Amino acid sequence: MRWKTDHAWAWALIVMFGWTWSALAEQPPRQPGEVVAQIRAQCYAILQQAMHSEEAFIRSGAARAVGESEEAALIPLLEKGAKDFYPTTRQFALQGISRLSRDTARTLGRAGLSDSNVWVKSTALDLLAELGDTKSIPAIKNLLEAPDRMVRLAAAYALVRLGEKPYFSDLAGAVKG
Repeated sequence: MRWKTDHAWAWALIVMFGWTWSALAEQPPRQPGEVVAQIRAQCYAILQQAMHSEEAFIRSGAARAVGESEEAALIPLLEKGAKDFYPTTRQFALQGISRLSRDTARTLGRAGLSDSNVWVKSTALDLLAELGDTKSIPAIKNLLEAPDRMVRLAAAYALVRLGEKPYFSDLAGAVKG
């Protein structure tokens, strides 16, 4: 009986592969650019679905992937991610946006300074320093009075990176203890 089952499976595979091969043979030859464009469109559709997921971890992963894509057409997904309820999604959106658009990164970074989550605030501070956004210095200075020590240190570090050298002593004091 086993012999018959094995042969049945073998015939099924042969028929299936033969059908697949004949279907592929009937398609006109495609250019590599067409294939890449089709794959890219499918990936974008998957990322859009993921950003609308009810699962926060899926949205966070999608925000991270969008940032890594460096594809400007996906900026709206990161703008959506920067307003997500889940702080990790907001943080990943801020981390990835500078690869896609400096202007949008500046806007989202400034908005992130007022976020309720310390990690998102710290990421926003890092982003604005990375962008060299000296117009944000007054808002960053306000965070030197934040109740959370990590935010105060991130603000001081951002100010030093933006050329405000007097705030280096705040960083040195934190290191000394």
